[in-house]
Amino acid sequence: MDNITICVSKGGRLVLPAQVRQSLGIKEGDRLTLRIADQAIVLQPRHAALQTVRALVRQRIPEGESLVDALIAARRQEAQAEDR
Repeated sequence: MDNITICVSKGGRLVLPAQVRQSLGIKEGDRLTLRIADQAIVLQPRHAALQTVRALVRQRIPEGESLVDALIAARRQEAQAEDR
């Protein structure tokens, strides 16, 4: 998709062109995530932003390790310390 120029209207509103909404599967009422990166505004459908975050977290977890198991073990250790 080529660069598209849009206009900021009263109150700072932006209208996403229909072709952009269609290509990203954005429907009325959907939530988007906005972030600023290198002097640019990045808008993502919320599900895409969650996939990005999950991928970043997955990079930090060793293969075969379960965060759930690690959190449960840590909580059990905390509970044992509280009982003392």
